[in-house]
Amino acid sequence: MEENQGITYWGILKTDLSKINPIVWQCFNADQLEWYEESYQLREFLITMWKWTITEQ
Repeated sequence: MEENQGITYWGILKTDLSKINPIVWQCFNADQLEWYEESYQLREFLITMWKWTITEQ
């Protein structure tokens, strides 16, 4: 997922694609991307982003 201004990216590890609820990783747009583990698993992350999106409109 990309933040609307292209500053932040979120994703999951390719090796975790078969997992039901993998950990989400985040990085900031820079010359060298440095990914770090979020405190969310995918399910919680998607719900949180959905809630944030609908409250911003």
